[in-house]
Amino acid sequence: MSTIEEPARQLEVIEQADVVVAGGGPGGVAAAIAAAREGADVLLVERYGYLGGLATGGNVIGLPPFEEGGDQVIQGLAREFRSTLEARGDARSPAGAWRADGFDFDPEAWKALSLSLCREAGVRFLFHSWIAASMANDGSIEAIAIETKSGRLAIRGKVFVDGTGDGDVLAWAGAAFEKSDHRIGLVPRFGAIDYGRFDSWRKEAAGPWEAFCAEMKARVGEAWHPIHSYRDDVTWLNNGLPGDALDVRDLTRIEITLREKIAEVHALYRERVPGFEESFVLDTAPQIGTRESRRITGPYRLTLDDLSGGRFEDSVGLGNRYDIEGHVWQFPYRCLVAERIENGLATGRCISTTHEAHEFTREIHTCLVVGQAAGVAAAIAVKYGAAVSQIDVADLQSRLRAQGARLE
Repeated sequence: MSTIEEPARQLEVIEQADVVVAGGGPGGVAAAIAAAREGADVLLVERYGYLGGLATGGNVIGLPPFEEGGDQVIQGLAREFRSTLEARGDARSPAGAWRADGFDFDPEAWKALSLSLCREAGVRFLFHSWIAASMANDGSIEAIAIETKSGRLAIRGKVFVDGTGDGDVLAWAGAAFEKSDHRIGLVPRFGAIDYGRFDSWRKEAAGPWEAFCAEMKARVGEAWHPIHSYRDDVTWLNNGLPGDALDVRDLTRIEITLREKIAEVHALYRERVPGFEESFVLDTAPQIGTRESRRITGPYRLTLDDLSGGRFEDSVGLGNRYDIEGHVWQFPYRCLVAERIENGLATGRCISTTHEAHEFTREIHTCLVVGQAAGVAAAIAVKYGAAVSQIDVADLQSRLRAQGARLE
C-alpha cells in the first residue's frame, strides 16, 4: 500500500460550545434540543444542509408503534415530534401498517420541524461540515476537526455527543467499540401510484404477486416491496446490499449498483403491477442507508434478552419492538456512556448494545428517546463540571421526567 505524508498544520478554532452534538439525525437532534432546553450552549454539527438523518435524507419515512396495549410507552421528544406532525396533517397511521399505531410522515415536514424545534430551543448550527477527526488527551475530547468548503477547521467543546451513527467521534477519541456489518440500502420513492389498489391486488392475487416477486428477485437480487406512506399516491421501497459502512469503496459500489437497480425495479412495477401504471420515480434518497457499523462499548451492553422487559435502576427511557407486541424495555444510562472517554456520550444507533439487540434499538423513535437522555446528561455534566459517567443519575431522571420523558 502506498502512502503520502501530510504536512502538520494549525487548525483555526471556528466554534466552541458547552455541548457539541455531532450529527443531525434523530438522536443528534433530540440531544441538541434536550441539552439546550436545560440551558446549555449547544452547537449541532451536520455534514448535510438539513436535519433528520435517515428519517429524511434516507427516505425512511415510517415509524414503529408508540404504544403497547393502548399504553403510550414512547414519550418525551419522540411524542412531541409525532403529535406535532399529526396535528399539522403531515403524518398518519395508515391502514395496512405492520402493527397498529404505526406512523408514516412527510420527510420534508420532519426536516422543517427538526429545524424549528432546535431554533426555538436556542441550538446553534454548523452545516456542510464533515467530521474528520477527534483530538483527545487522557480520555478527554478537546476538539473535533471538520472538513468544509472553508478548509479544515476545529471545534472545541466541554461535552461531545456522538450522533454520527457510526460512532466516529468517540471511536477516533479512543473509545472501545464493536463492529458488525448489515445491509446498506438506498431508498427510492415512487409517486402517482394507487396504493390501495395495489394492496388489494396483492392480497387477492397471491399467486401473481409471488410470481412477480420471484421474477424481481431473479433480475435485481431481491424483491423490493412497496411500503405504505403518509399519502396513498406515494410509496417507498426498502432494499439493501451487504457491505462495510466504514469503507468508502464499498459505499461507492453500493450507491452505484442500487441507483442502477432503481430504474429497473420501477420499470417492472409500471409494466406488471396494478396501481403503478402511471407512476414515476419521485426521488432517490440523497443519503445511503447504513443500518449498522460501530457500536460503542459502554459499562453495560443491552442484549436481546433485555428487550423482553429489561429493567434498570438507571433507566433513561423506554423502547419497544416494531415486529411483535408486548416487548417493552428500559434503556440504562450506562449504554450511552463510552468506556475510556470522560466527556463523550453516544446516541442514536451507535449506543452500547449487542448485534442482535441493535436490530431494534436503531429505530427512529428509540433514537429520539436515547438522544433526549444524552442531551440532558450532557447539560448536567457541563453544569457541574463532572465526567459523564459520574453525574447524578437521579438528577438526570428527574430532569428527563420534567421534559416529558417516560422512564418506567
